[in-house]
Amino acid sequence: MNISDLYPLTINRTRSLKQMIAAGRYAYQHPDITAEHFPLNSGGHQQRAVAVLVHFERFITNTAAKRAITRLDLRQADLDEILAFGAEYRDVQRLFPIVELGSVWEDHYRNRSVAYLCVHNGERQLDLRRIENDWHDDYRFLAVAR
Repeated sequence: MNISDLYPLTINRTRSLKQMIAAGRYAYQHPDITAEHFPLNSGGHQQRAVAVLVHFERFITNTAAKRAITRLDLRQADLDEILAFGAEYRDVQRLFPIVELGSVWEDHYRNRSVAYLCVHNGERQLDLRRIENDWHDDYRFLAVAR
């Protein structure tokens, strides 16, 4: 397991989900990333946090990734935090996909998904991925210092 540098974040919880997504300037946004599916952890204020990227360097299940992040005394980032990360550190997702595990949406088929940052055909994207599948060894998990 590898833990990256620290990334200071400012999470602007006064913004709507649309505004937070727009700040990231993504070429593509999954249409199911909506305020209805992912209610924000609003508080009407700005919050400072320190984020880290956790790389397991192997295929890993969702449950194992969550447990390992907790054992590191970190908290899984939520949608607000990954959107803040994507807006502040736009080029990091060009290196590898970055996942948040703290905000889960369940569709009408009972598939559970989380948001992640990635690149497709050179374009930055905000996408969804089902958590029932194992995570590939190139994924990084956004976590927040407690």
